[in-house]
Amino acid sequence: MITIKTRRYIMIFSLAVFVIVATAILFYSQGYSINRNLTLSRHGGLYISTPFSGSEIFINNENEKKTGVLNGGLFKSNLKPGYYAALVAKDGFWPWAKTLEVKEGMVAEARAIMVPENLKGEIIEKGNFSNLWSHNKSETIALKEKNGNFYSLSFYLPDKDIYLTADSNFTKQLLTFKDDITALAWDKNYLIFKSEKGLIKASFNFSSNTASAQYSSESFENYSTVKYERLTDRDREKLWWNPPTNQVFVDWLEENGAPPYYICDENCDSLPLQIFQSKFTIQNIEFFPQRKDVIIIAVGNGVYALEIDGRGGRLIYPIYKGKKPTFGLSNSTNYIYILDDSSLLKMYLK
Repeated sequence: MITIKTRRYIMIFSLAVFVIVATAILFYSQGYSINRNLTLSRHGGLYISTPFSGSEIFINNENEKKTGVLNGGLFKSNLKPGYYAALVAKDGFWPWAKTLEVKEGMVAEARAIMVPENLKGEIIEKGNFSNLWSHNKSETIALKEKNGNFYSLSFYLPDKDIYLTADSNFTKQLLTFKDDITALAWDKNYLIFKSEKGLIKASFNFSSNTASAQYSSESFENYSTVKYERLTDRDREKLWWNPPTNQVFVDWLEENGAPPYYICDENCDSLPLQIFQSKFTIQNIEFFPQRKDVIIIAVGNGVYALEIDGRGGRLIYPIYKGKKPTFGLSNSTNYIYILDDSSLLKMYLK
């Protein structure tokens, strides 16, 4: 027979269990759980985006989603703080994998870079080219070609697959020189460079598909991009390399805004950030088309795509392997234009 005292104990115990369970449910609904140290910690989240539909996203070896045309990412909420292994895979592309830390009350964000395993390409022209330059705001690629004892500068228009023609003999003379180009800077519709003839400004007319050249008294400080520096379209991220040491750096230029996660996840005191160093010579670097968190780098005998995001290690993917390639990009196409062994070729990045 249950006594009144026993019933009282049962009631108190049931009430205590109810309070504990209700409190646990309340904390869980607010995004809290008990961690391994037996203390309360708030849940976080994870967001992974992909550039292509049909990509499969895995978290800790579990297939979470296959992306579609209208939904190219995965968001997982109510995750306990800790490290999570993310993997994005798609047939015909190199896999993207990264270990990301989910912190209390925070969403860890990452954007996968997908590079085709076998990039399709074709030779545009076999010539005696020795260098090329491009700019992310320009449609034009500048090519230096050796003709006998002289060099000449020509301008290729990728979207039309034509060369701009010189508008006069004077322009042809200024675009021909004996020594190497010692300095070069871009703007959208013109280029300024320095040769033994002095400072030359080459302007582009895309309506008539012509180029004109004249002597210039301007300073390189008036231009956003010089030979070893690159800026994003809004001039917020800066990328450059140091030729003597073959080091690559990235920096955040906006004073009133915090750097994005791919540049600075926690400690921003280390900016500018070194993201690459090689014992081989760097020929060129550029931001990957339509990306601010990935660069393209020509170093040694290859061209590669390299992540800026250093969480879990920076991933690097092969694009091209040859002798001593360099490359250029045009804002009007999705091709990369590679110069190697005096020949110009293009490869489709998508």
